[in-house]
Amino acid sequence: MNRKIVFLSDINTTDITPILYGSEKCLPNYSYGPIARNTYILHYVLSGKGYLEIGGKKFDICAGQLFVIKPNEMAFYKADELDPWHYSFVNFNTTLTLPALLNSYCIDDSGFAHIFKAFSEYSEADISNVYYICGKLFELFSYIESETPQLAISSFALKAKNYIETFYNTHITIEGIAKQLSIDRRYLYFLFKKQFNMSPQQYLVDFRMKKAAYFLTVHNLSPGETALLCGYPDVFSFSKMFKQKFNVSPLNYKKIMD
Repeated sequence: MNRKIVFLSDINTTDITPILYGSEKCLPNYSYGPIARNTYILHYVLSGKGYLEIGGKKFDICAGQLFVIKPNEMAFYKADELDPWHYSFVNFNTTLTLPALLNSYCIDDSGFAHIFKAFSEYSEADISNVYYICGKLFELFSYIESETPQLAISSFALKAKNYIETFYNTHITIEGIAKQLSIDRRYLYFLFKKQFNMSPQQYLVDFRMKKAAYFLTVHNLSPGETALLCGYPDVFSFSKMFKQKFNVSPLNYKKIMD
């Protein structure tokens, strides 16, 4: 374990009070928690990967992502067995209303990597460093606030896309995906449409139909078997959606492609 932690002077600044900062290059499977602390904690993953469990949810996190733990939230996080993470972190308290995106538990972006690299490299613990860390936090908040639309699009839309591609064969709904991401369904629609030029519902149907065509032809499955594998317990509903997509029934599609 390669760990560097700097505890700051006990000085309460007006808006932000940084407590400590540093970096940690974890051993395989190294874990921390479950524990709740009374500060904000931001971890930026410089390399490797791991996962965070918080609020009854699990988040797989890799290099280039920031994960957020808010005050008094019970959290557990663990480094990957084969590619353990190396992260930089900062603990702080604040009276500010933070950028809305920090209400998420995981944020994708490499635009603020330099800020967290500074946390891992700057090792002074005097009064000047308190102001330095405050300045870096303000820089981070300013960046996130100015980039929030694009960050939200790339983060939430990609997570929704990955969720669809993972669970397309179950009874998922766009409302359910939005709840998983802790955002409004209409907001998810807006972000997804802007990123991929189609609605999440359209993407879900298209992805299922592409999988269906694959199962029908490559694996020579029946329409009934294919329907179940693509998340349709009702073969008639499946056949209707398939015909809308390919202008032919699943059975005739098999015959044409044979």
